[in-house]
Amino acid sequence: MKKTEPEYYPPVENLLDLIYEHYTEKNPVEKNTVAGRALKAKEKELEEWLRGLEGMDRLVDDYVGDKIPLWEKIMDRQGTVCCAWEKTAFEEGMKVRIRLMRILKVLQKLVVFQGTVCAGAVGWQRSLHLKPVGVKFIEADWLQHIII
Repeated sequence: MKKTEPEYYPPVENLLDLIYEHYTEKNPVEKNTVAGRALKAKEKELEEWLRGLEGMDRLVDDYVGDKIPLWEKIMDRQGTVCCAWEKTAFEEGMKVRIRLMRILKVLQKLVVFQGTVCAGAVGWQRSLHLKPVGVKFIEADWLQHIII
């Protein structure tokens, strides 16, 4: 696998893009949830506000060359921006999860192989069903090297 370069397809440029695309394909946004209904209400509120502004009924080109009201073009652009922010938030959340998994693996190794637990990791010892021999306090400087 190391010798084979991955071949991504647009709009996928890297592994996080691929994970995001797969996740959104398999987990479509449900509009019938409390959050979904609140979002739709806010979207409707924005649309009504835009429609009420002077000049918003002026026709402009859409993406395929047809004419649409200016308020609709703004709503479309606003949706595009929201989608970009959603994707960024998803990818950054994945990065945080990966960092946390690395930290947990190091803490688990500390507990399993050295029989010690970092201060604050006593709760993990119970969830991992491990019984370390003793507790040794370790300076937190090593965490910076894991997170980076």
